[in-house]
Amino acid sequence: TFVLSLSRISESGVTHSKILLIAIQNILSKRECLILLTQSNTTSSPDVVSQMIYDVWPIKLLPLNKDRRLLTYGKSANADVRGGISNPSLDFDENIYGTKNVLESMRLNKVGKIVFASSATVYGNPQSFPTDEKSQLIQTSIYGASKLAGEAMIQAYSEYYDIKSWIFRFVSWIGERYTHGVIFDFMCKLSNNSDKLEILGNGDQNKSFLYVNDGVKAILLALKDDGGDKSIYNLGHNYGIRVIDVANIICDELGLKGVEYSFTGGKSGWKGDSPKVLLNLEKINSIGWFPETSIESGIRKTVRYLNQNQNLLNL
Repeated sequence: TFVLSLSRISESGVTHSKILLIAIQNILSKRECLILLTQSNTTSSPDVVSQMIYDVWPIKLLPLNKDRRLLTYGKSANADVRGGISNPSLDFDENIYGTKNVLESMRLNKVGKIVFASSATVYGNPQSFPTDEKSQLIQTSIYGASKLAGEAMIQAYSEYYDIKSWIFRFVSWIGERYTHGVIFDFMCKLSNNSDKLEILGNGDQNKSFLYVNDGVKAILLALKDDGGDKSIYNLGHNYGIRVIDVANIICDELGLKGVEYSFTGGKSGWKGDSPKVLLNLEKINSIGWFPETSIESGIRKTVRYLNQNQNLLNL
């Protein structure tokens, strides 16, 4: 039995929905039982059953327990790093307490495997690049702290209850069904005014991105690797790109000329933002995974998807 624990799943469709669909197909094809956990609805008891997955992804599901039900947990975890500034309780309630409920559901249902979507934000503002999995973890955001707390609880439950865990520390994922982050922010702004674009920070922030298909392949490959009971993998690209260059690619893909950029200033876009994100990928590379889609190509694919689904920009 697997638990696939993801943040960023919603009824509108989000980046990680591709992970969900492909992982379901692969896990169920092996006749394994699957629990989909999306970490929210913190007022519910650990054995709450949600119909959302049935409604959004109508696929045949294997039974979990004697009631032959799919156990899900709520609807979505908070995936907005900046959101913790104005509402610190959001990350605690949805990411920390939500993860605790996920783990309790596993314990009560005797589920022995969990895949957890963590984040590169657990590294804060690291001193070395590319940043490896053994780097110091000094927190600069409540979101990152909540992800690290989730990792710690998973590892503790793994020790107590013989649960095997795969923890993936992601850079920003891009691609189809993407509905938040810098590309989405720029697209929303340009849809309102295609002549001007506000860029948070000084535009020199250097970020790594990963196209969703590449990320899915990495996860599925790692699940085949016997990396121990508590596996942690960085997932990202092997280089980064400046935020201002992201803006240039978006404008070029949209055919916009002479867009006037304005900058809010500072090395970071906001308090808690990491001005540089570049992860060491040696561990995931060692089992045969390498990203296939360039960051520029992934950005262009994302822009095309959002441009074809303008309704997402008005959510």
